[in-house]
Amino acid sequence: MRKFLSGEMSVGEYRDTLETWNRTGLWDELSAPEKKLLATYFRFYLDMYGGETLPKFSWWERCKRDMKGESNVDLATLREGTTKFLEAWTKIRTPRTVIGEIVGSQVVLDTNMPNVVLLRGTLLKRFDEPERIALISQLVRLYSKTYLYLDSLDKDVFKEAAVHWEQISTHLYLIPNEQDLPLLYKELYRGNWLLLFRNQVVGENFRVPEGYGKPQVMQQLLPGPDEQFAIASGPDDLEWTVGWTAAPDK
Repeated sequence: MRKFLSGEMSVGEYRDTLETWNRTGLWDELSAPEKKLLATYFRFYLDMYGGETLPKFSWWERCKRDMKGESNVDLATLREGTTKFLEAWTKIRTPRTVIGEIVGSQVVLDTNMPNVVLLRGTLLKRFDEPERIALISQLVRLYSKTYLYLDSLDKDVFKEAAVHWEQISTHLYLIPNEQDLPLLYKELYRGNWLLLFRNQVVGENFRVPEGYGKPQVMQQLLPGPDEQFAIASGPDDLEWTVGWTAAPDK
């Protein structure tokens, strides 16, 4: 939705995405409180999905628009519906909630920073490779750019980086979207690395501060109003520090 509103996704691609969501039963997974909160806004979602008939163009008007190569979609309604629905959605789908759904709520531990949590296995709930890869995969799908910062490069990781990754600065790499994530994770099992998920290019002056895995320091990695995520792995990959910057209110 945000990609459509920012112009990164065409109307056709967006409506194809909405149709896919309908076919896969995405909304069936909502909890009762979520459905109650979103009930008021579902008409906007229907407006989005039915945007081709809004406003109700006459048959002749649609023919003329087709001949001119113009879209039959009411962009104003489509954008309004998307904006309002997204506003309601973000009220109930907080980053912490989504993380808990992917890795298990027992694994998510609060810190003294509101937008940073620790992910650590417990006696009752393990934090294993499938959950870790699932979280990375979700963030790769949500953001257009994935950056990897490595504290120290062992021979195997450096060999992979030299062939497939774009080096941005010392120890910082841009990971291609088609990267095999299970393979990537297997090469990072030693820990001491940082993943950044964002839609903006990292600037020339970007620097990763020491102690980036500490909640207070992680906040320094996420400046500005742009929505972004960060995952820092500690020694031996025993626990993760996860931080985020929420999108600004509209």
